Amino acid sequence: MNLDTALRWVSEHPPAQTPKKYGCARWRHVIHESEQFELCRFTHNGQFGAWLREPVSSTG
Repeated sequence: MNLDTALRWVSEHPPAQTPKKYGCARWRHVIHESEQFELCRFTHNGQFGAWLREPVSSTG
């Protein structure tokens, strides 16, 4: 999932949720601290972007 899309959705649904509720300044920090997702950063044609996904299990 595109990180910007996910962050936009989280900030809109439900609006009572805020990063401060989780002790963080930004949603990106909440995602990182949760350890529930793997954040994949990339550059394409000079544009920076990020995707997140569920971590790949090492216990296959």
